[in-house]
Amino acid sequence: EYDYLERETKYTSMGGETCHPNSPRSDCAKAKEELEKFHYTYLNSGYHMDVLNGWESDDCMQEISARLGYRLLLKTGSFGSGAAPGGTVPYSIEIENLGYASPVNERPFQLVLRETGSGAICAGSDNSEDVREWFGGETHTVDGNLVLPSDLPEGTYEMFLNLADESANLRTDLNFKMKVANIGLNEESTGMIDLQHSVAVTAGGYSAANNSGPAIAVVCGMEQDVLPPDTSSGPLKNGGFEGRIAADWSNFEG
Repeated sequence: EYDYLERETKYTSMGGETCHPNSPRSDCAKAKEELEKFHYTYLNSGYHMDVLNGWESDDCMQEISARLGYRLLLKTGSFGSGAAPGGTVPYSIEIENLGYASPVNERPFQLVLRETGSGAICAGSDNSEDVREWFGGETHTVDGNLVLPSDLPEGTYEMFLNLADESANLRTDLNFKMKVANIGLNEESTGMIDLQHSVAVTAGGYSAANNSGPAIAVVCGMEQDVLPPDTSSGPLKNGGFEGRIAADWSNFEG
């Protein structure tokens, strides 16, 4: 039965509540083992309080709370540093899921280019990438090549990752954008994830060699599809995970 549940919950949402204290099974060590094994996404925070208080006193509640569901950590990134209009910008991003489970809902894997002077938004989505396969305890690498529009204005473009809801009604809502556990990468006003990399677009720009990933067409004029209606609405209301893990995000220009 345990083997079946382990396989089944890898692809389905798993949650529930603790039972009455039953040491050692309800103690921290065994509880963490089973929560990870069965890919828990949620737990009832109100039952059973003796078990939950025991996790607090035994100093494992913070870890359990942080690892329920998915917990994404950007590890490394490699990006092309420049290109001409119509050229390509290769990228490779390594993402570790420190949580117990994979994301429940499908999300487009969208890379956003924002021109530093005008703030103009261009974006391209890899629709073949399924975030529901970013399983807990695993590291996933996403490769691809952004194909720039031939009429893209020259300038310097900051690069972001945008993991928004598929629904047209929710895709710009800050509360429905996935965040990462890295300190300082979640941009509060837009919900985008700052990759801390810029691409110089110039007429004679050099494009790094393409990698084995798919070609992703970049489209400009995407402000209404990416940015919240009011970018001054304040900080993210939930899911930022700031301050929990002080992990560096390193990228290397191609």
